[in-house]
Amino acid sequence: MGVSEFLQTIKARADELATLGALVDAEDLSDRILEGLGDDYKELTRAVQARDNPISFDELHENLLNFEASLQHVSHPDQSYFPASAHLANCHSTSYRQSSPSLHSAWHHRSGHPALSILQHVISKHGLDLSSSSLSKLSCDACHCNKSHKLSFSTSTITSTRPLYIIFSDVWTSPIISYDGFKYYVLFVDHFTKYIWLL
Repeated sequence: MGVSEFLQTIKARADELATLGALVDAEDLSDRILEGLGDDYKELTRAVQARDNPISFDELHENLLNFEASLQHVSHPDQSYFPASAHLANCHSTSYRQSSPSLHSAWHHRSGHPALSILQHVISKHGLDLSSSSLSKLSCDACHCNKSHKLSFSTSTITSTRPLYIIFSDVWTSPIISYDGFKYYVLFVDHFTKYIWLL
């Protein structure tokens, strides 16, 4: 059983206990995970137990994935080693060498959401065993949302020909009381000059 499957099993048991009203705190969860690891993970187990502050589940997950990848690199030195990530896209795959759309998605997320051409360049440069046909089907919701643009505002029908002809105002409440004891502020904007007063 790989690290991802092991952690999913432990996390599922902790979630079942939580639904029954027996919450497992993060430190106990980490202890149970470390106790269940094999002898290959003794070095990492000692390092985590030597920490002054408790490790979060996500941080432990990422450390275990990286350690598992480094163990695979020691046993197969001919393969490239890249750090693993505990990103959600990595949950479906334990091997970073297999070719699948979810693996392409994982590499896309790990490398900071690069453009498709950049991801193809990295894959070809490092000789990763990923097919380019499934790479063309890669779709990232985060990229679509972050790279979309709002439509521009419609042209305003308001015109002003001189200063102080049209003034906009807005009253707002500050969560912090000012030095003089004020909590409300008024903002005035002159439409013609765009001059702003804050009172």
